[in-house]
Amino acid sequence: MINFIQKQAQVLGLKYPIEVRLCFRDSINDAEYIPRFNGRGDLKRHVIKLFIADDNNRDFETLIIHELIHAYQEENKIVEIHGKSFAKMAAKFPDYPLIYIPEIDD
Repeated sequence: MINFIQKQAQVLGLKYPIEVRLCFRDSINDAEYIPRFNGRGDLKRHVIKLFIADDNNRDFETLIIHELIHAYQEENKIVEIHGKSFAKMAAKFPDYPLIYIPEIDD
């Protein structure tokens, strides 16, 4: 899984460390992206929380890529959450067609 995450981060050109946490569901979401900043307000790392549940809408690989795209948005100061830039980045991963599901991600 570590190699998978590193490879996808390379595709997106991410520069900051990535921390992935597996959690029992305490959220209505399947996953969550949280940027972490230092005391000056500069980005220092990306945190991805994956919530373990039987009713997840996507597999873990797809969830990781989805959240890594949010990390890309943060590093590149893209303020839209899901939209044209998200769809453009998701298109870089044709083997994972469920990265963006409009009915769920809006």
